[in-house]
Formats: sequence, structure tokens, C-alpha cells
Amino acid sequence: MPNQFLCPTHRQWVYLHPLEAIAHIQEAKTQGEALRIEERWSEALPYIGSALEMTEIIMDINHARCERYGLLYTALAISVADTQSRLANPLSATTTLQNSENWLRSLCCEIGSQAPLSKGLLDCLNTLHKGVEFFRESAQRHTHQHSSVKLH
Repeated sequence: MPNQFLCPTHRQWVYLHPLEAIAHIQEAKTQGEALRIEERWSEALPYIGSALEMTEIIMDINHARCERYGLLYTALAISVADTQSRLANPLSATTTLQNSENWLRSLCCEIGSQAPLSKGLLDCLNTLHKGVEFFRESAQRHTHQHSSVKLH
């Protein structure tokens, strides 16, 4: 798993109880979104990150769920990256999306060796790739702005 927001105990719980974990994904996502609306970025990140990692695990252990959870996974990855960026950490945002894109691409290769990939999963990969480019450019602008500030 490229994204590490869960402790080892909770990660193992998700692997052992995937159906119960699905309800926890929605709860964590909802709580994280509420905190993001309030611009409480540092409090939102663990909730959204946990939802993202639980979704990765669900998709990893049951490829039949990939189509259903691909869009959720993509939205959560972008939400995590956006939250990291708002915490003035654009490099982490880029890394999160790059890791998410790489992980989903690898999963799609596994799935694609057994059956053709759906347009939905291909769209998710494309969206994550565009997100990587966006946050990479944002990080470069952020670095450039800080390097051009002159101290007197």
C-alpha cells in the first residue's frame, strides 16, 4: 500500500473485516469532508487518509470491487493531496498522487491480465495523472515564489 495512514492494527482489521470496513470508509470520508469544509486541514487529513487507505485495501483484496471503488479511490486521493497542499506541503501532495497513480496502475495491470479494463478505471488513472501534473506545477510555483523573496 502506498499510502500509510492506518496503524498496523487497524490495517490488519480492514484485511480481516472488509465488509465492515466499507462502512468505516464512508464515516471517515464524511468526517474528513466536514473538517475540510471548516478548513481544519490538519484534523481532516487523518480521516481522509484513512478512508483512502481502507479503499486501497478493499480494492486490493477483492478486484471485483475495483470498478465500484475506483472513482471513490481517485476522489479520496485528490482530497488527501489537496489537504496536504493546503497545509503548505505541495511536495507531499504530489507524492501522494504519484503513489496513488502508480498503485492503481499496478492493480489495473493485474486486472487487465484477466479481463479488459473498464473505461471508468482508465478515466481514474488519467485523472490521477493529471492531478500529479497539477500538484507538481503547483509545488514548482510554490518553490519559485519562496526563492524569489528577497530579505532586506
